[in-house]
Amino acid sequence: MSAAHIDPIDKVSRDEVRNNLTTSMVVEAGAGTGKTSLLIDRLVSLIPKLGIGSVSAITFTEKAAAELADRLRRDLGFPDVLIPSLHQTVEI
Repeated sequence: MSAAHIDPIDKVSRDEVRNNLTTSMVVEAGAGTGKTSLLIDRLVSLIPKLGIGSVSAITFTEKAAAELADRLRRDLGFPDVLIPSLHQTVEI
């Protein structure tokens, strides 16, 4: 017996962030709630339209930035593409 799929209570909000690509948004949520997955979905939709040089994503740690870049490379299908971070571009 398999469990039925239940949509999250905030499905409408998630869909808005994922699909409304003409508005900048701030997503605030607790750990493990799917923020990174939501951001990746949004970036994967935006990059083909705007180009990778016109899109930015902000994280608070180098670890989060590395995870974001790895998942973005995977989902875009470009495992070897360089995705620079602020840490890489401002270090002297």
